[in-house]
Amino acid sequence: MTKHILVIGAGSIGKRHARNFSSLGCTISILDTREDRKEEARNLENEGVDIASVSTDIEVVLKRFNFDGILICTPPHIHAQQIIDICKTTNIPIFSEKPLTTTLEDALKVQEAVERGSNPFMLGYCWRAAEAIKKLGVLIKEGKIGKPLHANFTMAAYLPDWHPWEDYRDFFVSKRSWGGGALYENHWLDLMLWWWGMPNELVAICDKISGLDLEEGTDDNVDVIFSYDSGLRCTLHLDLYSRPHNKSIEIVGEKGTLSWDFRLNCIRYRINEDPAKFEKLWDFSHTKRNDMFLAEAQGFLCMIDGKTEPTCGLEDGINVLKVIEWIRASAEMGIKIVPKS
Repeated sequence: MTKHILVIGAGSIGKRHARNFSSLGCTISILDTREDRKEEARNLENEGVDIASVSTDIEVVLKRFNFDGILICTPPHIHAQQIIDICKTTNIPIFSEKPLTTTLEDALKVQEAVERGSNPFMLGYCWRAAEAIKKLGVLIKEGKIGKPLHANFTMAAYLPDWHPWEDYRDFFVSKRSWGGGALYENHWLDLMLWWWGMPNELVAICDKISGLDLEEGTDDNVDVIFSYDSGLRCTLHLDLYSRPHNKSIEIVGEKGTLSWDFRLNCIRYRINEDPAKFEKLWDFSHTKRNDMFLAEAQGFLCMIDGKTEPTCGLEDGINVLKVIEWIRASAEMGIKIVPKS
């Protein structure tokens, strides 16, 4: 049976999801308040997307159609109210883009609303669905490198290159009040928590060091050191000024090192210093960036059918926001944060 999906927010990620869900046989309705975005949404029909409606009023479309799922693809600062309002009206399954909200306080309100409304819920940390990253997690769990001792996560890119078709100063990532800043790129933070759970202490620096024209108080540089009871140390670097773009993960263990970077999109396992003698290489260069978004869509549809649990849920999003608040507290007070104390 064809599923009808409502996409709220017709920006770049909303249009991507509309294309992907349509390619999986779904009918799409789109909600956005901007006239230019509504026109872009209508133009998706020219790409073969099955568009049932384009609207600005959620109450109208909820009365008109029976939706199987709702996607929240708006800027993070309005996620909370949108999700809460939906849960008051209907128990339709919800998929929300990350981060869950901009504050832990709002996230807890969302959790209460979702649980009260019994809405199945999935959060869109898309890198969990990337084949290379899934394999990296499996290798860690299987003990390929033995006990992990140190992990280094880097996600860095020049903000004006993200959406070259628009002024970066109008993009929500340039505004902390809208959920932006370098900490908006918290995919790697989510992966760290997914693999190893909550850290027992951290120390952080969050500041603005480039000449980017950002909203006052918006960070473009984040550096954090995390410690775990196991002895594991993790370092996280996020920035909005790096050229060229850099995404990489390296995990050092007692039996060797696993590393991945997005350019080559392969995982290397090595136990010696000679780059010509890699012990093992897993190549994912055949995969495309959209594959992980498509896998997310498939996961959400399976969740709607009750076949699987969400790959990333409310508690995951809340944990990310807890750690973000600890990071900000550490940076603002210049102290080590020990959350468990």
